[in-house]
Amino acid sequence: MQRYSAAFTSEWLLQNEMRIVLTLEKEGKSWTEIKNQVVENNLFQLKRQGTIITALKNINRRRQFLDSYLRLMYLKNSRHDRQAILMYSFLKCYRLPREFVLEILRHNCLSHRNLVTAGEIINFFEYKAEQSQKVGNWSPETRKKLRQVMLRILVECGLLQTQKDYWRITPIPTSSNLRAYVSDEPKYSDFLALLFNS
Repeated sequence: MQRYSAAFTSEWLLQNEMRIVLTLEKEGKSWTEIKNQVVENNLFQLKRQGTIITALKNINRRRQFLDSYLRLMYLKNSRHDRQAILMYSFLKCYRLPREFVLEILRHNCLSHRNLVTAGEIINFFEYKAEQSQKVGNWSPETRKKLRQVMLRILVECGLLQTQKDYWRITPIPTSSNLRAYVSDEPKYSDFLALLFNS
């Protein structure tokens, strides 16, 4: 079973950055060549080299969950498909946000309650801290930062919409060809469930 990790405090959506990397990959460049080209030419247009390297690590971690066809779909399909693919790869990397989506957001959706409150989010983190010594050892500041990053990414991908005192849960609308592909591929059996398209 995948371990809990607080590493996603350094994550952000990386939509354009993923496109750049996958375009270079499609041109036949190796991972080393891609890294060198991105860093040397500052293709991500970021101010610090350390931030570029962190972004590359995050993209490399995420792309391991995408086969060549999903990578191509990311480059060719709609913005919603790109958001869905990004969200899926992020959730596959990190157990805590994935469990939040499945245990809280999906549960609420299936219960016809398409919203989540701040109290539910805090309770989820407290419950996980009781269940896992690793999560329990994280400082309150770390847990707060993880909540903020997780919510920001869920909002940026379109899975949540910020309201006045809660978040509305909104399935990411995906194309029929993306849904058909992940439905037929056993390794993506959880794709639609994670994005509330099943």
